Amino acid sequence: MDVQKHKQNSRVHMVSVSLKLFLLIWLFSFAWHMLTFSFFNYVYFSHEKKGSGRQEYTISIENFGNLNAQKSKTKTKEKSTAQKEETPEKSEEKNDEQEQPKQEQSEKETTTQQKKTTENNLTEKSQSDSTKKKNIAEILGLGGDSRGKKSSASTSTQNVVKKITGQGKRSRKVYSLRSGKGRKKAVAQYGGSAASENSVELGLEWLSKHQDDDGKWNTVDFYKHSSKKECWGRGYKKYTPGATALAYLAFLGAGYTTRKGKYRLQMQNAENYLITTQDAAGFFGGKEMYNHSAVLLSLSESYALTKRKKLKSIIRLGIAAAIRAQQPMGGWTYAAFPSGERNDTSITGWMVMALVSAKRAGFTVPQRIFDRIWNHFQRMTTRNGEVRYEDVGPHTLRSSKALIPVGLLCSILMKKSNPYATKQIRIMDNYPPKWSLRYTIDNSMYYWYHGTLSLFLTGGRSWYQWNAHMRDMLIANQIKVGKARGSWDPSGKWCSAGGRIYSTAINILNLEIYYRYHPNFIGVD
Repeated sequence: MDVQKHKQNSRVHMVSVSLKLFLLIWLFSFAWHMLTFSFFNYVYFSHEKKGSGRQEYTISIENFGNLNAQKSKTKTKEKSTAQKEETPEKSEEKNDEQEQPKQEQSEKETTTQQKKTTENNLTEKSQSDSTKKKNIAEILGLGGDSRGKKSSASTSTQNVVKKITGQGKRSRKVYSLRSGKGRKKAVAQYGGSAASENSVELGLEWLSKHQDDDGKWNTVDFYKHSSKKECWGRGYKKYTPGATALAYLAFLGAGYTTRKGKYRLQMQNAENYLITTQDAAGFFGGKEMYNHSAVLLSLSESYALTKRKKLKSIIRLGIAAAIRAQQPMGGWTYAAFPSGERNDTSITGWMVMALVSAKRAGFTVPQRIFDRIWNHFQRMTTRNGEVRYEDVGPHTLRSSKALIPVGLLCSILMKKSNPYATKQIRIMDNYPPKWSLRYTIDNSMYYWYHGTLSLFLTGGRSWYQWNAHMRDMLIANQIKVGKARGSWDPSGKWCSAGGRIYSTAINILNLEIYYRYHPNFIGVD
């Protein structure tokens, strides 16, 4: 008995020692990672303050396909450009009203009613809480002079939003290839085919059949319109606004709008649904920033194409909300107002696309917002060109190939000097899209989308090599028969969040790349 008891005590002691040893190793590892990351930040900021004279290279697109090195702009030009971009643009209400096509009486009444509702909400908000009147101006630093002087308490929220985001001037060249002869020419010139065009139309047809009556594409029970067995692949309910925005973008990408094409009714319903997801503070989709960025992106593109006046105040409010939610270090995270700062590179990438599209549509976004975003990407990019996912959390030091095209794309859109651009392009050259790798973090549909967009805007041999893999892969794996005909199975990394609506919309957007944006679309003016 004593021997058995002694053995039992020994085992307990060994287990206890093992657990303590494991805990000590884990604590040491965690402390080491935190010290490494802190040291990285210290070196970065010290480097910024001292003003290192390292040589940087920028990507520019001239005549599509030329990768050229350019000298960075002088400080005086940067300052003057920033001042010009921060100056609100003059109103062009009269021009918009003259060029606005005549609408049916029912649409006029709906537009007037929605505009009155928006103005009433903003007025009630400013009257009920006077501090909220100041929030936009004070937090963003746009209500007074550059030294932070507070704006007048009598300034209404609506006027502040107008001052921040301008009046929405026209800029349609970016989207000039989306229909007619331009679309056919772009398909032939930039690597599309009759098969890729057929896939686009089949995908849009499937989406049109799975839209709810209120305009949304429901990520959970979309299959009620056809077959649950064949159209499997539910997503998360909370991402329905974001998935609807992606589907809406897919129709816009092929030239279908609320005013043109055979899907006008579907587009009108979708637009009305997206508008209803905005709250009084300006956030779309329940303050979930993936939703907010996708909806803001889609409505900005829609406004650039249609000039529907009712979208102006909605987009202005959405831009102001996005800027309020920006973290001090330049990025965004899942929630609009998190309990602690966290900068998420993935969400930040979507916010860049949204804000750049809004600016392209004529709305003013302060240059300092883009400068702060670029500070985030500089902090999160490693020497080999890979980009880290987050700066706080369990994946603090995780970098992956999936975020490389996000960093490259954002540098192009914001016209920032990217010293790692060549390395990033070379990595993508060696890691093309593969259907068999879609379950991995580094080669998911998310990676395909950002890689397709960034390399198309870069051009050259890298684009045509990437496109050959992407185009043929998506055509071959699109469902060709049954109720799911035209869609793509949501079998891949992250597809569980958006489901079949996400996988279909994102791949349609990939195949629309040849005409979705003009090849000279590079950044904001």
